[in-house]
Amino acid sequence: MIEFRKEITYSRVLDPKDNREVVLTIETRYDPLTGETGTVYDSPLTPFRKIKLPKTDLTPWLQKSKEMGCPFCPGVVEKMTPLYPPQFLPEGRLRVGPVLIFPNPSALAPYCALAVLGEEHFLDLPDFTEDLLVQGITACQVFLRRLRGYDGKLQFCSLNWNYMPPAGASMLHPHLQLMASYIPTNRQRAEERGSSSFYRKYRVPFWAQLVEEEEKRGERFLGWTGRVAWLGSFIPKGMLLDAQAVFPDGVPLPDLDEREVRAFAQGLLRVFRYLAERNIVGFNLSIYSGMAPRVYRWAHARLISRAAWPPMNNSDLNFPAVLHDEPTTASTPEEVARELKEYF
Repeated sequence: MIEFRKEITYSRVLDPKDNREVVLTIETRYDPLTGETGTVYDSPLTPFRKIKLPKTDLTPWLQKSKEMGCPFCPGVVEKMTPLYPPQFLPEGRLRVGPVLIFPNPSALAPYCALAVLGEEHFLDLPDFTEDLLVQGITACQVFLRRLRGYDGKLQFCSLNWNYMPPAGASMLHPHLQLMASYIPTNRQRAEERGSSSFYRKYRVPFWAQLVEEEEKRGERFLGWTGRVAWLGSFIPKGMLLDAQAVFPDGVPLPDLDEREVRAFAQGLLRVFRYLAERNIVGFNLSIYSGMAPRVYRWAHARLISRAAWPPMNNSDLNFPAVLHDEPTTASTPEEVARELKEYF
């Protein structure tokens, strides 16, 4: 039912060292859910895969963040962050354990919130704990359930994380971003159409079939943490890493029980260790979900690596991804999965 379709084309060039003809392989892959394409390329002239990222000196970022002043730190967060109207949230901000949730002043959706993960101004990847991640996600669930009771017309939500400046983070203080809307993002819309169509055709959820097929093939399947399945993406959106997690049984993000949340946190820590050991300093993470259950719509997460490339510290996003919606990578997901699987 699920097809992992590839088309191979070639480009021929002459090696500048000896004018020997070199055949470059271009692999176009088709997303089995949406039909979108992405490119995996092989270039022996520029062996991208073999580039070793140097360890990033975090000192300049830390110094700059302190000079700017952090609105999320204790003593100032209540003075510098907005509140929700009392008809929605009488307390203005929602505090659940060490996590504080309040409106994002740069609203990207009708309901757009920031969730600050505790009082510590900066946490390096090895410093995150399972309990802190569970507390952060759980607090976001509490907020989303409150929101669902307040505005029953909401359809879609997501939990998002930009970690460190290469991933677009403007604040080093660890924080999550929540979005809830009546309208899906482009990615949610494409997946909604694909998942609904797949279920109508085969009477089985795409995400259940994807996990079953990937585990059977073993090429990109990473493993399980509890009932949460982890796998590499057939079409990576990250140049060095694109890992997916699929939550079970079509339960939406607001209603996942603590076992699944904790299992997801355990998997995240394994991915964090992989990133840290390879000096990959940033990532983007999204959990995609509906606000209410749908048999075909399963909550799932995607984490992609973000890095600044030596020697110019250039971005790892370029015109094919940004302007053509065509992700490219020189790191095949099968190679990356073989490495990352060891952590699971």
